[in-house]
Amino acid sequence: MADQNLLVKREDVLKLVGARMTWTDGLYEAKGFKGSQQNKKYKAKLLIAKDSANAAAIKNRILEVAKEEWPKDYEKVLAQLKGTDKFCFRDGDAKDTDGFAGNYVLSASNKRRPRLLKANREEILTDDGTLYSGCYVVAHVNIYPYDTDFGKGISCGLQGVQFYRDGEAFSGGRVSSIDEFDEIPQADALSGDNAFI
Repeated sequence: MADQNLLVKREDVLKLVGARMTWTDGLYEAKGFKGSQQNKKYKAKLLIAKDSANAAAIKNRILEVAKEEWPKDYEKVLAQLKGTDKFCFRDGDAKDTDGFAGNYVLSASNKRRPRLLKANREEILTDDGTLYSGCYVVAHVNIYPYDTDFGKGISCGLQGVQFYRDGEAFSGGRVSSIDEFDEIPQADALSGDNAFI
């Protein structure tokens, strides 16, 4: 499985196979922080199993970029950042949210719309229900450090998301597909027969 976590074409992009979507609210439309109209971004949160090759690849990349950015005190900086809003990779056990236990939570975003694909590589242009909270995906992300007037941090860029396989939907995470409905004969609809069956 580790071979599936190879860097993709560009050296800084990780390919995470089998990550689980937890939040798709900002996947199709850029949103600002707490409804702000400024600094809008496309966003996703991904669950990463703690014992997975994905988790190891992310940890390794975080360590690499931290060493490059803060060569003399990267360990101290990372210790200060872990668990804060300035660190993109958090312990799911610290959150009291269904499904997060035993996982890390990776927060990823991009000012540009990420590429969204179905399993067959057909592009997803609107929210058609293919990507939902609870499904498994292949995610292309890049981990990078920042050091600005507002402080230091480690962030994650969301490059693309491809549907991988279905999973149990989180509450409100999925819309029914048309195939889940039966055709209703017009006579039954008009008479009201079979209601609540």
